[in-house]
Amino acid sequence: MMRLVLLISLLITSISLSAQVVANPAPDLFACDINNDGAEMFDLTVNDAIIIGIQNPSDFQLTYHLSQSDADAAINPIANPSNYVAIAPVETIYARLQELGTGDFDTTNFELIIDPTPPNLGPFEMMLCDDEIGGSTPTDEISTFDLTSIHNEVTNGDPSLTVTWFMNAADEAANIPIPNPSAYQNIATPQTVIGRVAFANGCKTLVTLTLSVLPNPNPNQNPDPLLVCDDDNDGFGIFDLTVKDAEIGNGQQNINITYHETEIDAHNGTFPLPSPYENIVPYSQTVYVRVEDSSTGCYTIVELELLVNEIPPITQPNNLFINEGDGDGFAIFDLTVNIPVMLAGLNPSDFVVSFHETEADALNNVLIIIPPTAYYNISNPQTIYVRVENVNTDCAVVTSFEIATDELTPDADGDGIANEDEDINGNGNLNDDDTDGDGIPNYLDNDDDGDSVLTLIETTGIGAGVAPSYIYIDTDGDGVENYLDNDDDGDGTLTIDEDYNNNGTPLDDDTNGNGIPDFLDDEVFLSVNSFGFENLEIYPNPTSESFTVRSSQLILETTISVYDIQGKLLFSEKMLPQNGKLTMDISSLENGVYFVKISSEENSIVKKIIKH
Repeated sequence: MMRLVLLISLLITSISLSAQVVANPAPDLFACDINNDGAEMFDLTVNDAIIIGIQNPSDFQLTYHLSQSDADAAINPIANPSNYVAIAPVETIYARLQELGTGDFDTTNFELIIDPTPPNLGPFEMMLCDDEIGGSTPTDEISTFDLTSIHNEVTNGDPSLTVTWFMNAADEAANIPIPNPSAYQNIATPQTVIGRVAFANGCKTLVTLTLSVLPNPNPNQNPDPLLVCDDDNDGFGIFDLTVKDAEIGNGQQNINITYHETEIDAHNGTFPLPSPYENIVPYSQTVYVRVEDSSTGCYTIVELELLVNEIPPITQPNNLFINEGDGDGFAIFDLTVNIPVMLAGLNPSDFVVSFHETEADALNNVLIIIPPTAYYNISNPQTIYVRVENVNTDCAVVTSFEIATDELTPDADGDGIANEDEDINGNGNLNDDDTDGDGIPNYLDNDDDGDSVLTLIETTGIGAGVAPSYIYIDTDGDGVENYLDNDDDGDGTLTIDEDYNNNGTPLDDDTNGNGIPDFLDDEVFLSVNSFGFENLEIYPNPTSESFTVRSSQLILETTISVYDIQGKLLFSEKMLPQNGKLTMDISSLENGVYFVKISSEENSIVKKIIKH
């Protein structure tokens, strides 16, 4: 009986000891497929302590197998579990924990999981033009790079990947990232930085990014101002901007140069200016020049000043006349006597004055008359052209004056009136007398008043006549001789409009058959535009202050224009009649004869008025 109890006790003890072998569950092991070849090495022994747990390692043998049956049969253990190469993305490992003394065992399993690493799509490169961001200069080879701008290229658009940037491999290993990768200033050019491309599980690929700073063009940053001369002294001129290309380009090749009104436009490369270009700021304007490298697009901005210099503000020179008394039409002239006249009030040291026989020579500054103090004229009268140039600005003005001597008085236009008598304003300059405003001076115009009746006819022909003393006829007695009067009979209808038979001349129009041409007969005024004003009157005439126009037909807005006897418009005003009357102030006018044109409702009439 004692033996049976002992046997049962030993059996229970043996069963109890066998039940104590426990292979604890082990975690799965993960590895990143560094080469993306599907195989990776694992150290299975990292799970030894976990599988054994609190059991005494010296009492057990732990082996790893590729199948459950091998583990159960204790066959085909993995020979080198600390360097096991898995060749499948997911592989199950079976662990057998066997007690050395009893042979009892337990098994467990875990998985080897090989995770892919992100693809390396590099190397990558970023190039920037040398900028001025963050205190850098356009020539220091430092620029501010946004490393994050290429994340999509680095990850190929995979949202599961993150990118972190490091200055070098050591910083990546120590996990010291670049603090602000969206605004990173390089420290050298070229410079390579490291990018860590990682999945959430930590599998990563390291990529390289080379940063390069491209040089900007090196133009002339201080070009001389571009100058033009102001022909009307209004502060505006026409500039050929392209003449500055060579100076600003500074000999560089492969550059494009454009000009812009604003610095923003220059930086953006928008709204380039045309050439020729007219300035929009009078006298001095800064434009901005974009000098761009045609291969890289890098650019430099240069400021260019446009200067409009006035032409010399000279006084008109006097005509010169020498009375030698020999009648041969030739004499020796000192042209320089006009220099102090032209430079009155100016500093003579600022100007160079030259004399020329033709306007083209004066404009081109060639064939200067030498010596100007003893010039023998080549025609009589003769026009001398003068070039006055400012030595500081190179701006010049060309003007002219007449020289004449004691030859018989010529008649250039053959109108029967000597040239000297066609100086209506008596200033000695024949070129500024143009009664009809047609651009032809009277001494060259054979119809001085533009009334379609030649001056010669108005001085020697029908209803006219000229005495040997050159006293001319004045049909309407308005103080303006017929050859200068565009309304010879003073009837309010211009002589040119009294061509009632429309044959091109008013000489043969005699509507009332009284033997007096209509343009000399104030009883006839049939101009189609004057029917509405047949009862029009203008008073007082003469006047010293103002005049009044009255007509029952003056109802709507009326324009009154005042002209001098040379046909030049002095002023014009639109007025609204009050009870058929309009009053205009002419107190500011000099004493003399003027023409008044009244226009309303497509009707018009011209009247003379005398200011005294």
